[in-house]
This record gives sequence, C-alpha cells and structure tokens, in this order.
Amino acid sequence: MTKRIIITLGDPLGIGPEIILKTLKQTKPKTDLHYDLVGLNQLFSPASSFTALKKRKDITWHTLKTKTTVFRALAQQKDRTRQTLATKKACGRIAYEALNLAVSLLKENPTAAIVTAPISKENITAAGFAFPGHTEFFCHAFHVNDHAMMLFNNKLRVVLSTIHIPLAHVSQKITQKLISQKILLTAQSLSLLFNIKKPRIAICGLNPHAGENNLLGKEEKNIIEPAIKALKNHPALVRTALFGPLPADTIFQTALEGKFDAVLCHYHDQGLIPIKLTGLSQCVNITLGLPFVRTSPGHGTAFDIAGKNKADPRSFQAALKAAVDFIRHS
Repeated sequence: MTKRIIITLGDPLGIGPEIILKTLKQTKPKTDLHYDLVGLNQLFSPASSFTALKKRKDITWHTLKTKTTVFRALAQQKDRTRQTLATKKACGRIAYEALNLAVSLLKENPTAAIVTAPISKENITAAGFAFPGHTEFFCHAFHVNDHAMMLFNNKLRVVLSTIHIPLAHVSQKITQKLISQKILLTAQSLSLLFNIKKPRIAICGLNPHAGENNLLGKEEKNIIEPAIKALKNHPALVRTALFGPLPADTIFQTALEGKFDAVLCHYHDQGLIPIKLTGLSQCVNITLGLPFVRTSPGHGTAFDIAGKNKADPRSFQAALKAAVDFIRHS
C-alpha cells in the first residue's frame, strides 16, 4: 500500500522552499511512497531542479489560490529580515492557506503523514492565525485535547509539558493532571514509534536543584512528585520506569549516557537548548497525540539566509525520514 507524505512550504520567504527542494532532489522515488507538496509552484520555478521534480510521478504539486503577482512582489525583496506589515500579512496568508489545504488532504487520507516547513509566528499571526504554532493548530483541527511536543535527534529525546507560553506563566500551568498526561503520551510514543518495549522516562524538576526540598521552590514536592507516584500502578505504564523529579542541570548528561529514553521538561528552553546543542542538524519535532504522524525540522524560518542557497536541509531531511519510518512501521 502506498504511503502518502504531505509537505507544507512554511513561510514563503523563509528557507522552507529551499530545504524542501534540496531534500526532494536527494530523495529517490520509492514505489510505496507518494509526496503531496502543498505550496506555490512559483516558489520553486527558478530552481534548476524544479523541472526534473515536476516530472516525477511520486510527487503531486498542490498549488494555492494566491495570485502569482503577490508572490513575485515578495520574492523580489532582497533583505527578508526587513518585512513590511503588508509583506508579513501576505506571507502569513500563504502559509495559513497551505496549512488549511493540508488539513483537507489529511482528512481525505487519514493514513498519511505530514512534514511541515517552518512558519513565522509573527507573519502568520498577522494573517489571522489564532494559534501559537503548528501543534495547537493541528490539535484544534482534529479535536485533540491531550498532546505533547517531542524533539529528538540521534542522541536525545525531550518532551515538553508546556510549549509556547511566557516563562512567567509556566508554574501556573504545571499541574498533576498535565504531568500525568505528558508522561502517558511519552510512554506510548516510545513504545509505538520507537519500538522501545520498556521505556525509561526521566522527569525534570522545574526549579534549580529540583527544588532542594522546598527551599528553592515547591512545585516538585507539591505537584511533580505526586503526579509520578500516582502513575506507579497505571496499567499503561507496567513496563515503564519513571525517574524524578531530577535537577535539570544534570539530567541531560545522564540521558546522553543512555540511562533514559526520554526526558520530560517543563518549559520551552529547558528542553530545546539541550536538544539543539547536541544535534541541531538532526533535530526533529513530532507532535504526540495526533491521529496521524506530524514531524518538522527543529529550526525556524532563517530569514537572514533565505533565498541565498545557504540553508542546511539536514534537519528537514531527518524530519522527512522520521515521518516515513513511523508510518511504514505503524
């Protein structure tokens, strides 16, 4: 049975179109794979590899309704870090339209996976996008309440309790229910996606030294520890070992030594700094809890190098490979 991979272009002035082209150019056609590329053909037509890719039978190009003249005006802007409000809105509309079309394709092909190129949160918000990012958008579109963001490379896996919220709000969002949900999703993903039969999950402390017995914060004793203890006899975790809460300044070194299969972190930078430091070029983001596989590269739009043929496609290549591996073995 042919597996379908939907790919969205991300922000049209970012490096998404470039890393997509570079990746597909290096990806040999497979009889069991078909790629649905959602974006503007005008984004790719200047590239020498575009003509060859257009002839490939394993790629379907789903172009958007946005007018060509709008794109040309955007593409002619040399410095993509300096965008006018009109440019921001136009780019946001293109990225938003691509995501909406991708949702339609996913609903028509429920066994498909999706790989999303980076969006600009500023630009897409200017176009009326009412979500902090891709994760929340897809969860809303498919009525998913329990979800989590996992990032992984060939050395480390991290899962986030909270995602795109101000640091000042994190402690208010951390609850026993939230921690329990993220642990259960992490255990499930390690088993189903990574074929780890006896997952070992480490849970970060929120405060320095994991609270130092309430001297440096009480979230560990009042919230995180009780959540872990409450899951001790959960039927879904009979083969799962839980560790923590452990200090964040040492937990990742222990994970890198191979003693944990994943680390649950509580705020954005707590998890993303170590994962990107240990292998940004291989970093993949996957949304746990969705009824389909969704991956993306672990970097942003990189407006400063966009359009200059300098973008490194390895993270996107890793995201595409992960999506293919996951749906092939699901």
